[in-house]
Amino acid sequence: MQLRYSFRLYPTRGQQAALGRAFGCAHVVYNDAVRARRTARENKLPFPRAGELSRRLITEAKKTPQRAWLGEVSSVVLQQSLRDAESAYSNFFASLKGERKGPRLGEPSFKSRKDTRQAIRFTANARWTHRRRTPPAPQDRTEGAEHQRRAGVITQALEAVDQFELARDCERIADQLIDAFADSGRAELMAAFAHALPMRAAVQFCGMPAGSTDTEQLVDDLRISLDAAEGDDPVAAYGRVGARIQQLVKEKRESPGADVTSRMLAHPAGLTDEEVVQDLISVIAAAQQPTANWICNTLRLLLTDERFALNVSGGRLSVGQALNEVLWLDTPTQNFIGRWAVRNTQLGGRQIRAGDCLVLGLAAANTDPQIWPDSQVCAENSAHLSFSNGEHRCPYPAPLLADVIARTAVETLLERLPDLVLAVEPQELTWRPSIWMRGLTALPVQFTPVSH
Repeated sequence: MQLRYSFRLYPTRGQQAALGRAFGCAHVVYNDAVRARRTARENKLPFPRAGELSRRLITEAKKTPQRAWLGEVSSVVLQQSLRDAESAYSNFFASLKGERKGPRLGEPSFKSRKDTRQAIRFTANARWTHRRRTPPAPQDRTEGAEHQRRAGVITQALEAVDQFELARDCERIADQLIDAFADSGRAELMAAFAHALPMRAAVQFCGMPAGSTDTEQLVDDLRISLDAAEGDDPVAAYGRVGARIQQLVKEKRESPGADVTSRMLAHPAGLTDEEVVQDLISVIAAAQQPTANWICNTLRLLLTDERFALNVSGGRLSVGQALNEVLWLDTPTQNFIGRWAVRNTQLGGRQIRAGDCLVLGLAAANTDPQIWPDSQVCAENSAHLSFSNGEHRCPYPAPLLADVIARTAVETLLERLPDLVLAVEPQELTWRPSIWMRGLTALPVQFTPVSH
């Protein structure tokens, strides 16, 4: 049984103004999407794809005087409004074809300004605040201006990544990776798919050209530096990674583009080239290993847990819900180190002294029996700590981008290879010997060979 809760909110004046802007901007993006579809039909042109609409109606529109105010609200609100328009058209066409139950739906219409009903949607990991002045936090409760400066640049640079275009790029990357082994009938998915896909996606949205020899060399060096195999030289590989990212920063400073690197360089915070290089390497590394293990852990469940596999294939759980359940029960980042207590305190009956190093048990927090007394995890609940929390949490909107990458990877693989099965017994699968990350050493599979 699924539960839905209703809450009454009492926003402050500042929050009311911020909500008003969000409602208005979502309204405009939805109507612009409907208008673009109608214009294409009237001119007998193909319907514009979601990625094209996102670029035209959000990314490029923010740069025009007529739509510059779209930049005042969260891009999540705008993207979700565009998704609502896409869903409305999908339901409309399904209704026309007789594929949708219920009364026949009409063509999506414009939202009226006179309609007092207003709605905006946020994703599970989205954050929203209105801008207001706040007094400075005490020194022992803040992470410092330097961290906030660097994290703010990363957040704004990632926020401009078009999620529709990212999904399209990930599908293309997934197809290329699957093509490499589809005709063999066997594959080791950790190396051939799960690790390779997020790394390629990350370096491309940072500005590296897709499919170039230079990009492939960078991807290989990143793999060696993050997860060296026997005979690899991770120190030399990391040196090459740093040199290539330095070259990328230099290229983007001379010729900016629509990518994360260019946006970081153009940010008013004025990061130095060295700071940008350091932060780019951190972004790529954070995007690769946790996302790769997220993909792999989901695939493992699909191939070993009959309940899970039947739910997904039977349509009762979407791939997105399946991925979310994995974050609760098999999260890629199990523990995280690097927090120090700034004062004496007590937590869970334990005395903690100022200066003590703390290990954050994210996996333990997610499976706390006090949260799930019946050992039943609701797949729609996203209140887990897999992306941590607080000032040092995975910076928004990185969790959304990781979700796009992982979701597209799993969906594309299942669509291309629907009879995928394990090539070994489930108990033969082994986990990597790490207390920090949870991922398999290998995921061997077999399937019916397909030509491409």
